[in-house]
Amino acid sequence: MNNKIALVDLIQASILLTAEQKLTLLDELPSFTEKQANALGSFLSLEQEFITDHKEEILANMKKIYEELHIGEMQTKQVFVGTGKPS
Repeated sequence: MNNKIALVDLIQASILLTAEQKLTLLDELPSFTEKQANALGSFLSLEQEFITDHKEEILANMKKIYEELHIGEMQTKQVFVGTGKPS
């Protein structure tokens, strides 16, 4: 049963699974055999290992995309319309 408890964290942390897939797996998890739980756990552990091993590269690519989209500049130019009283 401890493997199934650990598997919950791996399912929730997965970036490959959709929200719907995560919910389905979490619903079905109690009925998994030990073999099924180990197989899914191995797969999701590999996903987390890949993310950890390539963290710097992933973050560098994310930063590049962020800069190319000029998101920081857009945020400083945004105008927000409020519903409160004018000052």
